Amino acid sequence: MKVVYIAVVDRIRNAGVYHKIQAQIGALEKSGADVRLAILPRTVGSVCFHRLLYIKQHWDSIRINEDIDALYIRYARASLAMLRFLRRFKKGRGDRKVILEIASFPYEGECTARDLLITLEDRFFRQFLKRYVDRIATVSRHKKIFGIETLHIYNGVDLSAIALKRRFQENGGEINLIAVANMQFWQGYDRVLEGMADYYRQSGEKRTVIFHLVGAGDEIIRYHRLVKENHLEPYVVFYGNQVGENLDHIYDKCDMGVVTLGGHRKGTRYTSALKSKEYAARGIPMIGSCRIDVFPKEKYPYVKYFSEDDSPIDIREVVSFYDRIYPEGKSRKEIAEEIRRRAERLCSMERSFGPVTAWLDGNAEGGKINEII
Repeated sequence: MKVVYIAVVDRIRNAGVYHKIQAQIGALEKSGADVRLAILPRTVGSVCFHRLLYIKQHWDSIRINEDIDALYIRYARASLAMLRFLRRFKKGRGDRKVILEIASFPYEGECTARDLLITLEDRFFRQFLKRYVDRIATVSRHKKIFGIETLHIYNGVDLSAIALKRRFQENGGEINLIAVANMQFWQGYDRVLEGMADYYRQSGEKRTVIFHLVGAGDEIIRYHRLVKENHLEPYVVFYGNQVGENLDHIYDKCDMGVVTLGGHRKGTRYTSALKSKEYAARGIPMIGSCRIDVFPKEKYPYVKYFSEDDSPIDIREVVSFYDRIYPEGKSRKEIAEEIRRRAERLCSMERSFGPVTAWLDGNAEGGKINEII
């Protein structure tokens, strides 16, 4: 089977997403598919009309050969140009398949004012997607989206491309938290900063907690302001976007990952956050608020869940969780290796993407994700 994977992504600014796309393509190729990648650049500029024009030009520029059997499209909002493209594809051969991946659903809570026209266009045209789209791949639990049957996947990772952290402090010294993400309001990292402000204002003996923020995005200015207002400069480090060996070095310093703490701000109580799998692959525990798909609260001891609201994170609870995960006398390297072993069982891309490869191979049910743990 010949497949074209279409994605809107910036390889540098969205390095994590791009690596996920490469891993998904690898899973398709392991199932026997011949896959080609078509990248559509992100829309630029702040004027909505210009953004709409870019979207039209992007879809109009794609040419699909007659021998292509299927499209896998990482969702880029519905538009008239997209529907015309899909109609042309389906018209060529009636047996062609189209899978649309919606990485986050519901997603309108992520939209900003500058996306208003794109959002309105999407609302109108997505009702017609069912004419051309055969399945929607989603990490949500919806059985249908926009009237289209779903394939339930989750965000897996290529574990061969993610190194276990290499440095381990063997005593109860400072605690280093890390968040690697596109810094948007639904990440909720302001809750950690506000919690740190409360923690350091308290009197009495306390452990040193340092927060490493890796990534860029709309919230960075606000995070800098919170750090300055609360005199947290010695305890918060901003790195911007990092990849490769630079990112490995930052992970080597850190003991615990921070997953999304603001999913409730966009109406999400369930997450398949890619960074949660990456933290596990690195061998570090994590904190978050939304339920993480492959790490259920009852069965996975290496996640600490906080309340789904805007309250500051109680850093004392973070310290207690750290001490529970890393008790005195137990090797931190051994704990990291145990977390990594679980990641290898739970987070591989072949397993997470199984429903898609099964459906493309002709399994009408699209495969099943077995009970996670």
